[in-house]
Amino acid sequence: MIWLENILWLLTGSYALFTLWLWWTWKRMPVFSFGSCAAREKEVLISVVIPARNEAGRLPLLLEDLNSQKLENASFEVLVIDDASTDGTADLVRDFAKTGNINLRLLESDGDRAASPKKRAISTAIQSAKGKYI
Repeated sequence: MIWLENILWLLTGSYALFTLWLWWTWKRMPVFSFGSCAAREKEVLISVVIPARNEAGRLPLLLEDLNSQKLENASFEVLVIDDASTDGTADLVRDFAKTGNINLRLLESDGDRAASPKKRAISTAIQSAKGKYI
């Protein structure tokens, strides 16, 4: 039974060393800043795509969160594509674009009822996106 105890001690020690190695490696990683990279490149780095249909009740919280994040506003854009909403989603986005500090664009679907409207909305927004990452 002593061999089992030795194996357990060996595994515990190996796990502790491995954890210390991971911590040491993590501490040595350089800090990456999206804002400084985007300012240097003078381009939109990230495009946030939000397909929305009748989301007037939930969309304000999401837009407020995007408005209060730390990334520089010139570094990202927010594309909301309204897929034939009937609850005022488009008006809400237009109003927020006037008052908010983010690069917000409203795209509206053509009204064509497709078999997969969300897929069409996402595809339309991706085609309009200017960001390097979507």
